[in-house]
Amino acid sequence: MSWLLEVKKRQSEKNGSITALRRFGKWTVYVNGCQQTGSEVHAMWKDAFKRVRRRSESGLIQKILMLGLGGGGEVKTLHEFFPDASLTVVEYDPEMITLAKELRLYRPFPFPQVICEDAKTALAKLYEQYDLIILDLFFGPEPSSLATDRSFLATVAGVLAPRGILVANVFRKTEYLSALAKSFDGYDTWRFKWNYLGLYRKSLEKKDGYVPRSAWPEFQPSLGIPPALHPSDMPHGAYWRTWPFSFEEYQGDQEPDIALLPKEKRVPIRVIMWERFWRTDAPPTWIKFIDRPYRKTGYTSLSPEYKKNWSATARRDLRKWEKDFLGSVYTIEPVTEEEFGAAYLQSTVPFYMRRAMKNEIGLRIKSGATPIILYGARRITDKKLIGGIALMSSPSLKISYFLAGFFLKEVSEHPVMTGLFDYWFSSSIAEGMRFLDFGNFWKKGEPASWKGFSAFKAKFGPTYFFYQPRLYRFSIFKQSFPRFRNDN
Repeated sequence: MSWLLEVKKRQSEKNGSITALRRFGKWTVYVNGCQQTGSEVHAMWKDAFKRVRRRSESGLIQKILMLGLGGGGEVKTLHEFFPDASLTVVEYDPEMITLAKELRLYRPFPFPQVICEDAKTALAKLYEQYDLIILDLFFGPEPSSLATDRSFLATVAGVLAPRGILVANVFRKTEYLSALAKSFDGYDTWRFKWNYLGLYRKSLEKKDGYVPRSAWPEFQPSLGIPPALHPSDMPHGAYWRTWPFSFEEYQGDQEPDIALLPKEKRVPIRVIMWERFWRTDAPPTWIKFIDRPYRKTGYTSLSPEYKKNWSATARRDLRKWEKDFLGSVYTIEPVTEEEFGAAYLQSTVPFYMRRAMKNEIGLRIKSGATPIILYGARRITDKKLIGGIALMSSPSLKISYFLAGFFLKEVSEHPVMTGLFDYWFSSSIAEGMRFLDFGNFWKKGEPASWKGFSAFKAKFGPTYFFYQPRLYRFSIFKQSFPRFRNDN
């Protein structure tokens, strides 16, 4: 009889009442009386996926990100429409995940990888980009207001591949479609019975004015690299050699002119790498081996209400800092290079990084090309420096970049770094800065020791910027070359 009629009910702390009803073998899932999985929803998504398929290049959809699992009914549909694609799902309600596993509507395909976390937090941890993102977030029967959150939509844009497509279901909230159009270029909007949906693509325009550090007019590569290791007339790059190979690395959206490398630096086999910022095309002579962003960075635009984009944890830590520590236990003030460096060497920063970063800061201060300012958290009782941050800025672009930070082990239980970050935000606003750049974020394949601080920076509402996949070019010369030592 269960095939004819069966009812499963459960109460969710996050979604309220969840009811799964089976009639004649077909399941329908309701959340607070609103259908989230069933024949009507299935027809809506089939129509949407047909539109996606018409607008995507053949074979383009290889990686899909679904924001909102529902009862899991559309997992099977996605596999049928895009059979070669992998699927990742973000669902914040564990009750919905449990129900989806029980109903097994995804069969005969495997249950997808599911991240049980709220979408804003989950996306901050993703390092890949996706060819199709499905925005179907609901709190009970209402679509999530995240569809109007510019910070969240910027994060979505960050994990959307350059030629990727975003499809959004906003139910009756047509104003949400207008909000999406401010962050993405629109393909189409339509109504399917009671639901309004939109199809969007990633905007390749630099809408907010942010520029990554490597593209600053004032930028210099690591000053610890000798001038001989920079390609001629290309300051944004690096060069090294091991006979019979040389390796060249260039950054920027303009295609490198490989003929500019001086003849005395050329060897029989040149391996040339090109790291692009926004540019997505690959000229015919360049090869892409891995379709994965080369680097993940994060930034935020500044406003007096900056704390509203912080996580609840960051805001709580700041309240604790202001109540229990600031002014009574510690002060924050500008400090000298000597004092900053001495404390940095005694900090919790991994040992292998301390001296190299200390030297890098010193060289940049000496160069003066990009202004450096050092702030420290000082204990009032003994005047000891217990934490600090080093900031680098672009005067022309009004961007402040987080170069380095530290705290001592003895204060690891105190929210010192949160206090320093708040000081960075507020002082940058006072100085007329437009953006804060948090620097690199951990991605797969990088040292595990980077994860912790990346997770910390993610609490401050970054928008993620992905460098385009690295391109390669090889140049082989058949003429004879003089043999030289592998020093530079």
